[in-house]
Amino acid sequence: MQQRTTHRRGSTDPESAAFGDLLTRLRTATVVTVERERPSNTRSGRAMWTMQTTLSQNELARRAGLTPGVISKLEAGTYGMPRRWTVENLAGALELDAVTSCLFLIAAGYWPWHDLDDDTARLVAQTALAVIAGDYRRLEDVASGPT
Repeated sequence: MQQRTTHRRGSTDPESAAFGDLLTRLRTATVVTVERERPSNTRSGRAMWTMQTTLSQNELARRAGLTPGVISKLEAGTYGMPRRWTVENLAGALELDAVTSCLFLIAAGYWPWHDLDDDTARLVAQTALAVIAGDYRRLEDVASGPT
């Protein structure tokens, strides 16, 4: 069951905003190591320094094969929902584990599991979206089932 909601580019909708917030949190939680050459006053050679920093939009775009503008619009929630290919490339660029990649796909409106029946997939997706949003009341509603 592959469903996704499409919206005009440039408009902000709740799903795009939620996906953008998640992308921003994952990007800024990713730590990368940067090595740079430091000018040296000696003739003996180059001195290097290493720094750890969060992943920039430019670096994420480069790793995912996208433009920095697309990353910016996705994070702002004004791009609309991305295609599955884009989400999978972003997950790879962010080096997400399997569980987080599944949650990331769900947040973008895709089913990561092709062999689940619709009811089970819907329950798993509702649970995952409640966890992503930190909406514990909604999580309790999903756990208690239909009333």
